[in-house]
Amino acid sequence: MRISTPLQYLQHKIALLERQTDLNQSIEKLSSGKKVTTAGDDPIAAVTIENLKQYNVVIDQYQSNITDARYRMGLAENNIASMEEMILRVRDLMLQGNNGTLDEFSRGSIAYEIERLYDNLMSLANSKDESNNFVFAGFKTNLQPFESSNINGLLQYDGDSGERVSLIDDELTTITNIPGDELITKARTPTEDFKVEYQAESKGNLVAESAIRSTSLATNTPVNLQDQYEFTFSQPPGIRVDWLGDLTSPAVATNFVITDT
Repeated sequence: MRISTPLQYLQHKIALLERQTDLNQSIEKLSSGKKVTTAGDDPIAAVTIENLKQYNVVIDQYQSNITDARYRMGLAENNIASMEEMILRVRDLMLQGNNGTLDEFSRGSIAYEIERLYDNLMSLANSKDESNNFVFAGFKTNLQPFESSNINGLLQYDGDSGERVSLIDDELTTITNIPGDELITKARTPTEDFKVEYQAESKGNLVAESAIRSTSLATNTPVNLQDQYEFTFSQPPGIRVDWLGDLTSPAVATNFVITDT
């Protein structure tokens, strides 16, 4: 069979086009640095590459969650460390104030510093993050968690006990916040609450020039100052006086409250 010249030309042209296509693909792979650019290059490898791309997206999300968790817990940790320092300072001031030799100015200075420390503690308890969300409010991040009553001085928590959980691996989560009630209002310490106990180890003399019996009696009979009496003073606002009468017969007791201290 004779092969005509046009047929040979066509065959050579097709071969050249195929070589040109192969050359273009090689140039594309070299420029992109990828062995497989389309599914047609290697179907099995293309599926594997697509799975790896999706897994990389998940890994990036995990890394973002870890970074966010580190920031939030780091912010909470710094605030808690500052609170701890202030509380220890308050304890030291309470111990300093438990001294009967302090004058009024010294006691006032201690009280003033404790008030400022309390204000700073409230500020830290109501701190916000970079997104203007309250750090210690649980799920209620847009609501100020703590407020103090000026009437009874009690601390009120308006947040909730919600704990935000972040996924940082396929089967691993971490908590990214500390609810304010767990941190402060329900917190327990090895030594419980700080308090100062006063122990009266010495006694003094009290001179009474005049006195009136309790108004609950039938008449306001003047007290016989020749008798012996025992006076017990308790904490402000007033001074409570327990009168036991003659110490030889302390069965009868009448209580007085002196408001002018």
